[in-house]
Amino acid sequence: AIAIISRQCATVEGDQDLNDVSLVPTPRHFVQGWRGGDMESKLKEDFGVIPVLCDAAEGHDTFRGPGQSIRKVRRMVGKVVQAEWNDGKHYIGVGMVPTPNMPTHLRVIWAFDGSVTEMEPKFIRTLSHVAIFGEPSKRIKAVLHLLQEMESGPNSGS
Repeated sequence: AIAIISRQCATVEGDQDLNDVSLVPTPRHFVQGWRGGDMESKLKEDFGVIPVLCDAAEGHDTFRGPGQSIRKVRRMVGKVVQAEWNDGKHYIGVGMVPTPNMPTHLRVIWAFDGSVTEMEPKFIRTLSHVAIFGEPSKRIKAVLHLLQEMESGPNSGS
């Protein structure tokens, strides 16, 4: 289950029967100006759901020194991320366990072609999520609309 706490999303342990939410990873450029914006209103009005932006928490370390990059890489394993590709734009991928010989570099499997690249954490950022609350059939329609808008948007690779 997901709890909304001061405009942030947090996982709640225990209540596994609360299945009234869908989480959609969203690129940061797509959710700029989200609160009170057109997309938030459209999802509410057209689909009868409650969309909530869950800002990406970077989890800044106060510790500086050996091991900092390794900790950051470990936190991103298994998460949907945006990483800078060779053309300078950010694309969506999934963080994978680093190879033993490069523990300070995250392996990213790219969503656009399935290839894998080892990257320094400074070129990777976590994604925001939109939590969509409502009845299952309404949520599915809203999620599909949101994904379609992300695909067709002018900044699909920013």
